[in-house]
Amino acid sequence: MFKNLEKGLQDFVTPVAQKLSDNQSLKAISAGFVKLMPITLGLIIFSIIGNLPITGFTDWLAKIGLKDSIDAALTASTSVISIYVVFAIAYNFANNRKQSGITCGFISLAGFILLMPQSVTVGKETIAALPISNLGASAIVLTLIVSLCVGHLYCYLCEKNITFKMPDSVPTMVTESLEPIFVAMIVFGLLFAVRAGFSYTSYKYVTEFVSQIIAKPLLAIGTSIPALIFVLFLSNVFWWFGIHPQTIQGPVSSVLYVMMLDNIDKFGKGQDMLYVLPLLVYLIAGIGGNGNTLGLLISMISAKSKRYKQMFKLALVPHIFNINEPLIFGMPIILNPFFFIPMTLNCVISGIVAWIYLMVVPFTYNPMMELLPWTTPVFIKYFLSGGIALLVLVIILVALNTAIYYPFFKLADNAALEEEKIGN
Repeated sequence: MFKNLEKGLQDFVTPVAQKLSDNQSLKAISAGFVKLMPITLGLIIFSIIGNLPITGFTDWLAKIGLKDSIDAALTASTSVISIYVVFAIAYNFANNRKQSGITCGFISLAGFILLMPQSVTVGKETIAALPISNLGASAIVLTLIVSLCVGHLYCYLCEKNITFKMPDSVPTMVTESLEPIFVAMIVFGLLFAVRAGFSYTSYKYVTEFVSQIIAKPLLAIGTSIPALIFVLFLSNVFWWFGIHPQTIQGPVSSVLYVMMLDNIDKFGKGQDMLYVLPLLVYLIAGIGGNGNTLGLLISMISAKSKRYKQMFKLALVPHIFNINEPLIFGMPIILNPFFFIPMTLNCVISGIVAWIYLMVVPFTYNPMMELLPWTTPVFIKYFLSGGIALLVLVIILVALNTAIYYPFFKLADNAALEEEKIGN
């Protein structure tokens, strides 16, 4: 029966995964967000220092004149993140299509700025400025639309040779700069028409339209806790079949970025954070790596077989730093019938428990700690993020994961032990 179920799932999962992996837009989005890592991680030290949970520390920083500079580091990363996103996605999209990524990226960035309001009213005076509120996480949906539309149109026009042809004697640098000029004119002309068209509507700017009509409903669905738990479940199903979970999680990364960056922005301004609960449930429900294998590692302490005793030694140190590939491929967990149920259901149970816990138990939350490297041990990360309350939740979930994995591991361990006895 299990073999029939496995075959049926594989017949369904593999084609879907292949289509998602081959989708040019999803690949560009995923690669674009990865390209932002040097910006967010490079400035993390300033964010952490400026928000350490030490009474009076931030007052001391302000007193010695460093608080404004630390806040500027935060502004340079998360508060204007859309500028980087709109360039990076278009850049990767064009590169994947063998076109000039740098040119496409700059056209996308310029088009994004063309669409947004370019003045700010201060009192009775209107000054020329780009509102920073349109450059942060709240504009991520618009950046996705602009970068992908520009990327598709730019590549299509270039592939149709709608370019400014230069003589062979002209230097390559000049040729590469001038050839796309007709393409740029077409793209900017269409974006200008969009901006002008919206100026005659009640929205005035496309930024307002996208925010109210597209972004809010999309985020309401994408940031719902049941949807995020389902994403984890589906990722683990794919991973069990050997298909990397990034196939599912890659497209969702933009929503996670919106939640994380919006929380950081609100936190820095002392405002109420909107996405604390869904983001924490998603992140904490997946502790131990895809498949929640930290519980499996702890179960392996009781191993009787030589095989799993040795595997425990090999996997222990990497797993402390959230690297669970030694278990995924070494056990192996992939296509191993002993571990299908705990691997796919652990995150669902953990998500529900975390959801209930976070709604009942009071806790504080510092979203800056989400910028810590993904290799930060979970017990350290969530203690820094939310103190004792989140640390207790992590301990509860690890214990729960271990209880779920243990009986299935014992079946696998006993089978390995029998094989070793027969081999001897």
